[in-house]
Amino acid sequence: MNPPVSSFIPAQTALQSQLAVARSLPLADIETWGRQQRSPIAFENTVTFLYPGTAQTQQVELAGELTGWHSRGLRLQRTPNHLFHLTLELPRDGRLEYKFLVDGEWEQDPWNPQRIENGIGGLNSAYAMPDYIWDPLTERNPDVATGQVLHQRLDGKTLPGPRMLHIYLPPGYADQPERRYPVLYAHDGGDYITRGKLPTILDNLIAQGRIQPIIAVCIDPRDRYREYTMNPDYCKLLVEEIVPLVDSTWRTQPQAPARTLLGSSLGGLISTYMAYHYSHVFGQVFGQSSSYQFFGERMVNTLRDLPAHPLRLYLSSGRFEGLLRANRRMTEVLDAKGYTYKYDEYHEGHNWTHWCQRLSKGLEYLFAP
Repeated sequence: MNPPVSSFIPAQTALQSQLAVARSLPLADIETWGRQQRSPIAFENTVTFLYPGTAQTQQVELAGELTGWHSRGLRLQRTPNHLFHLTLELPRDGRLEYKFLVDGEWEQDPWNPQRIENGIGGLNSAYAMPDYIWDPLTERNPDVATGQVLHQRLDGKTLPGPRMLHIYLPPGYADQPERRYPVLYAHDGGDYITRGKLPTILDNLIAQGRIQPIIAVCIDPRDRYREYTMNPDYCKLLVEEIVPLVDSTWRTQPQAPARTLLGSSLGGLISTYMAYHYSHVFGQVFGQSSSYQFFGERMVNTLRDLPAHPLRLYLSSGRFEGLLRANRRMTEVLDAKGYTYKYDEYHEGHNWTHWCQRLSKGLEYLFAP
């Protein structure tokens, strides 16, 4: 569940001078003022959202990751010249995506030029608070050697039909014919290549000596919901078809501790499910915003009620996500069962920007030299 709206306390004094100026402006000058100011406006630990209404505008609400993308009563106040505003306290290291509900219709923030389409929720307005930290490892460094990404079609038998595999080979792979490598298997493979910037992050981490060189096999889904909701046939596809193909084609370390499953959202759920039921094949799990709330938290209950398996996990979640409580309950189970794991939370929501920016930390934990 999302944090209660009452936790977002309207600030009483932030930006009073700016709003006083805005209230005094003629209606014709509001648009120019707003585009110069831009929206939202941060002040200490508060952020003020602005919307230029008209005489016909009845109601403007803020909705997005803070509200679970539903109407939850975060209504903007109206000035006599139809400027709508709302000031909230937010963590100084937070990042959020949002839209306005204007008389029941979704709109981006017209005064915020930061908009992103990241695979979750369409085109959204986005805003990062002053202390939000962007990971420099997500940016290409021209002085860093790059790995190679190969693309291979797989015609599955357990789950019939073609799908693409995107295989990352680390820098120097061809020059060290005797070396063998751990393998990272990533669900939502194409998204991790493009939106997650996985090859760039791996290149930078390897160049800095923060992780050992690895191979990454990024697997595209055919029917994402069906395959990732703890589907035994999808597990068999990896265990009986993809893993043997990878081990026979590239120089891998063919032991469970050297194989890691990575996924976000439902991808984190299937990663945990698969690793638990095939711990003789996969020894590590990297779950980002894992959907452990599915089916009454069945995955949480499975690990709680059944014997522990030899797994090592890195889990993370955003505090603006409805699955936060299920992830916290999973860590309680991991503690109680004696698993080796690390868990981090961020003031972020359920989106690829979050997963991309926090990817390097989990990779460092799981693949340290």
